[in-house]
Amino acid sequence: MNRTRLNRREFIQCAAFLSTGSAIAPSVLSMSKEQQDFVREHSDFLQHKTTNLFSEPQKSCAATVARHVIPSNDTPGADEANVALFIETMVQHWFSAAERKQFIEGLDDLIDINAQKFNHLNSQQQLSVLESLEDDASEAAWFDLGNTLRIWDSDAPFICQLKELVVLGFMLSEVGSTQFLKPNPMGMFAGSVTLKKEDSAHASQIPLRVLNKAVQ
Repeated sequence: MNRTRLNRREFIQCAAFLSTGSAIAPSVLSMSKEQQDFVREHSDFLQHKTTNLFSEPQKSCAATVARHVIPSNDTPGADEANVALFIETMVQHWFSAAERKQFIEGLDDLIDINAQKFNHLNSQQQLSVLESLEDDASEAAWFDLGNTLRIWDSDAPFICQLKELVVLGFMLSEVGSTQFLKPNPMGMFAGSVTLKKEDSAHASQIPLRVLNKAVQ
């Protein structure tokens, strides 16, 4: 895949979009023109790729962690969004070899975190393990207030990387973006758009002519 025009963070943003088959327009994600071009070039990614990287214990562990991060209640959770498959797809097809090795080692360490194995612990015990890992990683820059550019930080502790993938996969999924997230009644702000005389500054959404221009 040609990604020479994109830095690592931009590439991972595109990868996340493609790995969910998201219906969210690239312009909504504030993608650059280079990112939009990349997404168009690989729009059929899910039709031609299979995912078979994780072992059954690894699949189970990823799904369990995702379920703890975003449980199902009155809204869909990680299970309904198939977040575990998203995580495996990202790690197998979009991570570098070094990132993949690091992530799988982190997953295996979590599975073997004690003699009972993570997958065999009860729900409260699993949650306690995850909270302990978060406490240990609390000094990482990933937790800095206002840090919104952490996709992808290969130096972040494993628990941070795993949570990032869970949230990213859920929010970009169909159920996450349509049943959990709510439309912004104020619309998407684009300060560079020149309004015509008949355009209202209080419109509920950007005129379609702006969106069309953004993704051409």
